[in-house]
Formats: sequence, C-alpha cells, structure tokens
Amino acid sequence: MGVLEQIFNQGDDFLGYEYQVSFGPIPYLDTVTNSLVRCNTVSIPEKVLGTYEYDYKSEKIVKPNGKNLTQKEFEMEFRLDKYLLLYKAFRLWNDSIVSPITGGSSMDSINGTTPFRIPITVTTGTYDVLGNFVPTLHAWYFKGCWPISVGAINLDNQNGEPVMCNIRFGFLKMI
Repeated sequence: MGVLEQIFNQGDDFLGYEYQVSFGPIPYLDTVTNSLVRCNTVSIPEKVLGTYEYDYKSEKIVKPNGKNLTQKEFEMEFRLDKYLLLYKAFRLWNDSIVSPITGGSSMDSINGTTPFRIPITVTTGTYDVLGNFVPTLHAWYFKGCWPISVGAINLDNQNGEPVMCNIRFGFLKMI
C-alpha cells in the first residue's frame, strides 16, 4: 500500500499543518481526546520591550526601561470538522466567563485557583506518514490562557474547502 492510500485510509488530509497546540485541562470538555490540536495557522505575538529617551548633548539616546509591552493575545486556526467538540467547549468556556444571557462575569479566582485559565503550549514540527507529530524547532508556553473570542463560522456549499475556525486567546505570561 502506498503513502497516499495510507493517508486516505487514516481519514487524514493533505493540508500543510506544521503546528501542534497542547491544551491544559479545558473547562467544559468531557473527553481528553482533543487536548492536542493540529492547527492551520498560529499567530505568536512579537516580544516588545518598552523604551525611554533622554538627550545627551546633541544626541537623543534610547534605552530599555524594563517594561514588557508584548501584546497579551495570540490566535490559532483549526479545522472545525475535525475538532467540533473542542469548538463547542470553547464556546461554553467563553460564555462561562461572561454570560451572554445575564451579562454577568465570573470570578477570576476562587480560593486562589482560577476556574477558567489554563496553560497552552504551541510547538512547531512536522507530521510523518503515520500521523505522528515530530517536534523540530521551537515551543512557546502560554500561562493563564482564556478564550477572548471564538470565531465566526462560514458555511458554504459551493466551496470545497474545509470549514475553519479562529480562536483568539488572552494570556498572562509567555515563556
């Protein structure tokens, strides 16, 4: 059996995924089968340091001021048909932070533990023909993550492309 037949028999596709996202325990997700997600795109924020200026004689000097001005958001895109339960869990998780019915928001922490912030790891790598992820370059670790927005879904019978979904996360710290 050739490689194409193996991929087809596994129910896989030919999208060029090269990113794997690992989630901590996701609120509202009963199963742990979707804790590793193959993503189409992941946007890692740039690291930005604050600066200050002062004048020295006729020169303007710029120095770092020690403030971390990195944007505390990142975004990922995944296939909705492969991770529908994960999408539903993200919607419920987002709704539990701010209720769409009452408009009330949940507490950030209860007795020192937070009910809705989880760790997320983004790893670059490749997938072999058997579908195993082989890490290659780098990993980013995000602590204290929550879904800021759960993207819109565009359903189109004329388009032959898979349905994709964007999720934007906020985080407390990126390592």
